[in-house]
Amino acid sequence: GVLAKEIFDALLKLGHGNLIKGFLDPDKNVNLQNHQKRNYQLGLFADLEELASETRFKFESEFDAHPILRLSKINDLCARNLEKIYLFLKKAMEIKHSLTLVNLICENSFYREICEELATKRATNKAGQVDLLRKSENLEKIETKFNVLKELTKNYSDIYKYYNFLTLGASEMSSGKGVNLLSVHASKGLEFDLVFVIDLAQGRFPNQKLMGMGGSLEEERRLFYVAVTRAKNILYLSYAKYDKNKKTSFTPSRFLIEAGLCKGELTID
Repeated sequence: GVLAKEIFDALLKLGHGNLIKGFLDPDKNVNLQNHQKRNYQLGLFADLEELASETRFKFESEFDAHPILRLSKINDLCARNLEKIYLFLKKAMEIKHSLTLVNLICENSFYREICEELATKRATNKAGQVDLLRKSENLEKIETKFNVLKELTKNYSDIYKYYNFLTLGASEMSSGKGVNLLSVHASKGLEFDLVFVIDLAQGRFPNQKLMGMGGSLEEERRLFYVAVTRAKNILYLSYAKYDKNKKTSFTPSRFLIEAGLCKGELTID
């Protein structure tokens, strides 16, 4: 919101264009007070941004006297969250190994709070009710993505090479020749020499949850047809028998059984 933008701009100002420096080594001589805005046509004068004393909050750390706390709109909760970021950055800047940094993030209570808030917001409907199952799934998705970042540290143990890969490597990987990762819906009308269709487990494809929300088996079957007909030459169909994260076993999709590619029993829905 507006306050977040003001804090961001103020930190940049305190760090002379460097956000991290604005957090860890701010120039306390910088004037954070905005210039008075004038509207000569209407003869109006905008109010000056009021500044408060940075010592109005009591912290045990040296963040207690940080000049960012002069912004009068910052309340106690906001100030404490800023202190958490400050303390994290202070530790993080001393780290030279990527795995150590990733573990520091994972163990950070503020990171967990952010994950919890994100998962809750994404699971909240228009009436303000939280779908607990959806929230749990959202947390699992965040955890899965975090594990990918953790896995990458095996190839980039040096922190600077790791940063470089995250900022440059990802864009390089998405350009030129490579693998296209698409949903079945997004693949409609496209064809490829080689296609991998994954997650063909019963309950996953066909998707039991979508069917329970008004979808149909026939609709899922049509999607399966779309998926397998994207391949011009080679087609791989696969599913995981066991999910280590959820500790759940899976059976092959009924579509694989119907096609005679897997053995299993079919139930009539």
